[in-house]
Amino acid sequence: MTAATSHSDPPRNGWTAYEKLVLDKLDNHAERLEKIEHRISTIQTSVALLKLKAAFVATAAAMGASVVVTWVFQVVSQQP
Repeated sequence: MTAATSHSDPPRNGWTAYEKLVLDKLDNHAERLEKIEHRISTIQTSVALLKLKAAFVATAAAMGASVVVTWVFQVVSQQP
């Protein structure tokens, strides 16, 4: 046999079946990897949105606290 054999050669002690099994497993792993990458991308998007929401809530809370503190100081400073 030559080094460059084709897939139409007769089975070589089960190696052709093993090659097919390995290639099928590689295809399966590639599909699973694509799904995992898609899920990671979705999770990254969700995390970015949660960070944005958290920043918005923190800003709103800080502004609310600032308004309350300013109001309290105005009320206290108007006391005779």
